Amino acid sequence: MGIQKPYVGRAKVDIESDAIKLTIPTQRNIFLIVFLMSGLIVWVSIYYFIFDEILLYDPFEEMSLIMAGWLIGWTMVGLWAAWVLICVLTGREIIFVNSETLRIVDGPPFMGKSKEYSLAQAQRFRVGPQWEQMSQFSGPVCQFRGHIGGKIAFDYGMRTVRFGAGIDEAEAHHIVELLLGAGYLKKEQIMKPCE
Repeated sequence: MGIQKPYVGRAKVDIESDAIKLTIPTQRNIFLIVFLMSGLIVWVSIYYFIFDEILLYDPFEEMSLIMAGWLIGWTMVGLWAAWVLICVLTGREIIFVNSETLRIVDGPPFMGKSKEYSLAQAQRFRVGPQWEQMSQFSGPVCQFRGHIGGKIAFDYGMRTVRFGAGIDEAEAHHIVELLLGAGYLKKEQIMKPCE
């Protein structure tokens, strides 16, 4: 069998003179990718068939209106599946930290949402298990909708902010220690294990 090599973290760390940038790619679920790609192929086939049928009917017939309504719903389903596939294939979480702010950008390139927090107001940084995960298949899908947090959490006023989805607890500890060692976090901002 042999001895296992130490695991390398998933996060790409870029240390600049005045900031740290962490890039964490989305965990890719092969079953979900194959399912969505197959579903999109079926979606296009049915879409083509229904669209062709609508063109055959008189526009004022009842059947034509029902098919047009169904086509609108079917279009929404296909666009949602395509969006999820894009998120799973190209999604990532980028964390920018400088002396004053922590900014989290998550989602596909050029389409992600961004939130910025003042480091002076961020308290009780801690590492814990992945919170609010609904199932093993929902992680990559829901990560970009804000339903799943991450391994790293901090309190921001009366709200808990989570980031670092898709990394292991050991890597999360390393990231918190990196931010502490670089001087972006203070020791009093780190939550002690028994708190």
